[in-house]
Amino acid sequence: MKRIIAVALCAATVTVSGCTTRYSGMTKEQRMVAFEKECRAAGHAAGMITYCALDMEQQFLQQRDRDVAVGVAAVAIGAAAIAIAANSGGGYYSQPTYRGNCQYDWQYDAAGNKCGRRSAQSRPGGW
Repeated sequence: MKRIIAVALCAATVTVSGCTTRYSGMTKEQRMVAFEKECRAAGHAAGMITYCALDMEQQFLQQRDRDVAVGVAAVAIGAAAIAIAANSGGGYYSQPTYRGNCQYDWQYDAAGNKCGRRSAQSRPGGW
């Protein structure tokens, strides 16, 4: 279970760390100014700089939304893995115990006689 928790926390950390870019702390106006500078530096024509900056803003918002969605999914998967591990009960099936001496035909009853056809296993429906 500790391994599952560690993997879930690691996945969430990696995902959340991917959400931080140099633009993530900026307002929309600040990002637009930065995008316009990048578009000018890339050599775009004067009339195309605004369109270039708007396109970069749209790409930034789409990437941010994808990063958030992946982060939410990673946290949800990690929480589900932790819940499954916590409720697994050891990973084996525990059959209820039989009350009595003759569950199987090869056993012996309290008087020391072999159970045979008197056992619960031999009866229709079992015990």
